[in-house]
Amino acid sequence: MRRRAWRGFRFASLVGMLVLAALAAATAAGSQVQPTATVAYVAGSAPPPKPDRAIVERLEADGHVVVPVDDADMGELASWSELDLVIVSTSIDPTTFDDDLVGLPVPIITWDTATVDDLLMADSAFEAPAQQAKRWIDVVLPDHPIADGAQGRTYVFSTPATTSAATPATSAEIVAVDRSGAPTIFTYRAADLLTDGSPAAGCRTFAFLTWSSMDDLSAVGTDLLSAIVDDALGCEPVEVVDVDGDGYSPPDDCDDTDPGINPSAEDIPDDGIDQDCSGSDRRTPAGGPVDNVVVIMTDDMAYDDYAHMPKTQLLLGDEGVTFDRFFQNTPVCCPARATLLTGQRSLHHDVNSNKPADGEGYQALDHTNTLATWFEADGYDTIHVGKYLNGYGHYSLYPGIKDNLEIPPGWTNFQTLIGNVKYYDYTINDNGVAVDYGDAPEDYQTDVLADRAAAAIEESVAADNPFFLWVTTFAPHTWGQGFPPLPATRHETLYDDVAPPRDPSFNEQAVGDKPSYVRKAPKLNANAIRDLDEHWENQIESLQAVDDLVETVYQTLDAQDILDETLIVFLSDNGYLLGQHRLTGKVRPYEESIHVPLVMRGGPFVGGEHVDHVVSSTDLAPTITALTDVTPERVMDGLDLSDVLIEPARYDNRAIIIESVEGPGYDAVRTEDWMWIEYYGSGRELYDMEADPFQLDSKHKSGGVYADVRAELGDLLDELRQCVGADCIRYANP
Repeated sequence: MRRRAWRGFRFASLVGMLVLAALAAATAAGSQVQPTATVAYVAGSAPPPKPDRAIVERLEADGHVVVPVDDADMGELASWSELDLVIVSTSIDPTTFDDDLVGLPVPIITWDTATVDDLLMADSAFEAPAQQAKRWIDVVLPDHPIADGAQGRTYVFSTPATTSAATPATSAEIVAVDRSGAPTIFTYRAADLLTDGSPAAGCRTFAFLTWSSMDDLSAVGTDLLSAIVDDALGCEPVEVVDVDGDGYSPPDDCDDTDPGINPSAEDIPDDGIDQDCSGSDRRTPAGGPVDNVVVIMTDDMAYDDYAHMPKTQLLLGDEGVTFDRFFQNTPVCCPARATLLTGQRSLHHDVNSNKPADGEGYQALDHTNTLATWFEADGYDTIHVGKYLNGYGHYSLYPGIKDNLEIPPGWTNFQTLIGNVKYYDYTINDNGVAVDYGDAPEDYQTDVLADRAAAAIEESVAADNPFFLWVTTFAPHTWGQGFPPLPATRHETLYDDVAPPRDPSFNEQAVGDKPSYVRKAPKLNANAIRDLDEHWENQIESLQAVDDLVETVYQTLDAQDILDETLIVFLSDNGYLLGQHRLTGKVRPYEESIHVPLVMRGGPFVGGEHVDHVVSSTDLAPTITALTDVTPERVMDGLDLSDVLIEPARYDNRAIIIESVEGPGYDAVRTEDWMWIEYYGSGRELYDMEADPFQLDSKHKSGGVYADVRAELGDLLDELRQCVGADCIRYANP
């Protein structure tokens, strides 16, 4: 496969570059500019981020020799004989190469945008830049040979939260984090750092600058960094000794079979990570970045339906990772699809419902800034096969369905269903050409999509291009005027003799604790139950062709010898109520609607594990971009799910927001143990999900401990309503 275009400098050329840099420095000597240090700048993207460029320019202006290094060559830095400092780009996740850093006997500096308040927030938002600083401290520094307390402390610089680009900072808050992990805040004016240099005794071996805006960093931060560089370069070199003979330099009393992630209990007490050096609390995923991505999304598939997809369980679940508590932020088709494309809540990407007539649906999304455009900009083939966002090609918006062949920005291979979607007799926009399908067995839509997806993979491989492929089936959605899902002919009797499930919430008898729209719903009579049973039977039968599609995609990747280079993601856009709480459909804040399957195979997602942490649909785009090194152009509201594998204890009791403007409208917060719902108006519900998983007994009016829980979750929901980006990664106390 063609490697990513941004992979730039290779180590073979670095020696020559270093020589050229030395010659340039010698020439500059005639102009009274003396090189004071050799600095390795580890690049993660091209062009470098704005603050990177500003810092490098300042270093060069100060006479330092700056040599760019590809992040893939981090391991070679140890062989440099005259290396004085390492600066790591803001665009690189330190945990991807922590074993390359721990043995370097030189200072390390990096930076990003954030505030000191973010840094000090316990167990908050590890994708936030300030939390990334703490991750540097936890992962890299405990094993760094010059990070010992006797050598100095670790300093993290941050502007106050009130600083903005319009009012550049004149002072900085300094968080000194020592080996115990206890933070101490100091405040120093930038001018003081530039004049007397040292706010505290000891050699600063590491600095992470967090700044409230890129503009602030380029103005004041560059002055600060110059002072930090001067101070860091005054550190005495430390001899690196492989004490325990494990092939890694950090001396500790743990077995470093997982390099860089086994700090001893004496080094970092009470941090919840690897206390007994057993590795049981923390581990390194078996895989890393991937070259290709395949996302397979079904339509209206509830979590329990996954139990009836044996091929998907075998090929993806048994070989990958299953997330048992995955929830859609807005449990309805179009908003869920927009969230996948953006990594944002519906409130932030502006697609709040399916209804084109209300200005929602396809037309509400900014299609110039999605996963498709990000991947295309990085040189990927971007492929869509199947159903797109609701309203695409719909006659009420675009007269003449077959003449509407619009292709949204970013898609290089667009094979998309247009108009009112059906299992037979439908039309596909095949890259600008309308292709009609009839009612023959071979025209069954899911099978056609499977064949098209396989062919698209083969075409990208033949062209030697990496690809992002999004396959979106219509199954197991209803069709026409509420007709049940339609299975393929070969599957249409498969579940005739299988009894549908009957959860305790089915046709719930006592609904006095529920909001008015549930209380008004009539009990299901025999005819209604018979129709729901038929719907369930057809729904599961229609998923058998989706199961075949997963197998087709898997086998195609395997035949092209790229299976292990590809991340496969399987999920549904929302769940579906079939008689639970007397309701039918989606959108509602009940488990059958919001809780859907999520299975990932590839990269770090291997081994057949099940993860029971609460995760959200906002996490998918951050995970996909992180594993492909594709740069997102939006502020995403989720986290990289591979971090949950690396540091599971850090993500315990996560709280996520569920929101919808449809129906009565509501905002809700879901944690591991609780569900708190606030409807637009007066309706409220509170469920103890541990004791009452079927949401039969709302405790929103109960006193005692429930009153405390209600108050805490209400405050948390208020915070989540206002959150943006990494601030949306929050945790519950109840």
